[in-house]
Amino acid sequence: MKNLKIDWNNEFIEYQTLLYSGVNPEWFYACIRNEVLVPAYTGQGKQYFWTNDILKADKIIPIY
Repeated sequence: MKNLKIDWNNEFIEYQTLLYSGVNPEWFYACIRNEVLVPAYTGQGKQYFWTNDILKADKIIPIY
């Protein structure tokens, strides 16, 4: 797996953080289209994804 600039200790990973972390956007959008990533909402109008879902998604669709 590519060395990404993501703090995996965070409970939530923000959508924008993922896009700027070095993840290929095609991977990210493919995961969303295939409903591999499950969004979680903080109530502040921002969209987040569970870190565990991102790690599981990488096993199905490897990060480039």
